[in-house]
Amino acid sequence: MTRDANIQAQERFGAAMNSGKLEEFDDIVAVDCVDHDPGPGQGPGPQGFKDLFTDLRSSFPDLHLEVEHLTATDNDVAFAYTVTGTHQGPLMGHPPTGRAIKIRGMQIGRFEDGKLVERWGSSDEPGHAHPTRTDPAAMKIIRALATGAAAGAAGTTALNTLTYLDMVWRARPASSTPEATVKKLADVTGVKIPGNDEERTNRLAGLGPLTGLVVGIGVGAALGFTREAGYRPGLLASSLAAAAGALIGGNGPMTVLGITDPRTWSPADWASDIIPHLAYGIVTSAALHALDPPAASRPH
Repeated sequence: MTRDANIQAQERFGAAMNSGKLEEFDDIVAVDCVDHDPGPGQGPGPQGFKDLFTDLRSSFPDLHLEVEHLTATDNDVAFAYTVTGTHQGPLMGHPPTGRAIKIRGMQIGRFEDGKLVERWGSSDEPGHAHPTRTDPAAMKIIRALATGAAAGAAGTTALNTLTYLDMVWRARPASSTPEATVKKLADVTGVKIPGNDEERTNRLAGLGPLTGLVVGIGVGAALGFTREAGYRPGLLASSLAAAAGALIGGNGPMTVLGITDPRTWSPADWASDIIPHLAYGIVTSAALHALDPPAASRPH
């Protein structure tokens, strides 16, 4: 066959793929055609191509092949292409996402008597937006939560540091309210802390401070989420919001469970609680602003 005839056969193949007239493959693909790079589950010969593109077109009804550059000889046709489509139907067990795909690739086909008898192909999968990959919107939320959690961890470190310095300065003992809160919560919910008396006491000593970490990191993650949602207050407002969130998250359960009553606190008690939480708010807010700057100051 001549070069022009081979090009015409390849163009018919692309037209059949784009139009969905897949029965055309019976006249274009040899029965014993060898595909060295078949698609998922693709069988032999023209029927294999028909089945493959039937499945693909059910997943991507607007599937379209665009040839960007083509060269041919009396035996072979080689071309670079782009395939586009929208994921509107199930694909290998994945539900439709509505996302667009764009796949670039290259193909070489060998023709005899006007039919494709051998094929090699390669597509640039890392370079296209795969419809089953994680949704960018979900990734933004995950990134916002992680950024906020990191900022909250920094703020918690500041809170703990000031608390320990206060213990050193005033020679006061560590607060037992976190452990008492965990113990009371376990009693109320019926959760048994395992071990003998000494082991339970030791476990409570570890669980108590962990609740503070959970609150500090959790408040930071919540602030990160609200920033992603569009609420981006200034440094002062976000510092106060973080401090208030940590105060409520830390003291709220203790008050509800009857471990402490803020109404009975002395001025020194209030100072020893509020000042570290203000430090938490300032450091958390500053870290969050540094890790997630306003859109106007982000690099483009």
